[in-house]
Amino acid sequence: MIFSVFWLFVVEKIPEDPFSLVTFHVHPTWFTFLTIGMLLMVVLGFLARHEFNAKVDWEKRLKRSRFSRRVGVFSLTVYSLASIQAVLRVLLYYIFQIFSYDPGFRTSFGLNLGWTLFLIALEILMWFGITWVWEKGHFIGSIDWLFALVLKAPFQAKKQNRRAIFGDFMDVQGKVSEPTPISWVELTNDIEITEKEDESIQIEYQEKE
Repeated sequence: MIFSVFWLFVVEKIPEDPFSLVTFHVHPTWFTFLTIGMLLMVVLGFLARHEFNAKVDWEKRLKRSRFSRRVGVFSLTVYSLASIQAVLRVLLYYIFQIFSYDPGFRTSFGLNLGWTLFLIALEILMWFGITWVWEKGHFIGSIDWLFALVLKAPFQAKKQNRRAIFGDFMDVQGKVSEPTPISWVELTNDIEITEKEDESIQIEYQEKE
């Protein structure tokens, strides 16, 4: 951010006359520095809020981030199937034809702001439903799963059962369904250890000695 200000006033030499700013053109390099600085602020803010926060409630954080983690694991498929919006537009067009009304679903830039926001919300809900259902099958058949299959197929070559071929190669269970939180700082929350767990810890400690 500081370097972008330096670039704007020293390299680009922004004019002092405010009326000259209307026709003043800044090189895209300044925009690149500015956006990188803004993104770094956002990323560092999230890291400070979540990853490096000793008082973070991981149970709530994981519940709130479940949808984003699901989409993150499934991101390549979501991006590749973005054209599904066209199918949604056509479907909505024929549904509204029943009522003899056409907001402009099949026309480029035909929707006004209200219908555009409606379409965006509907598409997000649609993807939420798709990812929620597909999660039950560990995203088997998705593009992300195919890449994971190719990477892990040599290690599964010796296994000739169905589970090895259609396994959870993407670790959806561990990343989305039941993730294990990893904290970079010492948590301040009190951790309750049951009597059974305490005995297992003592046994493990004795074995190490």
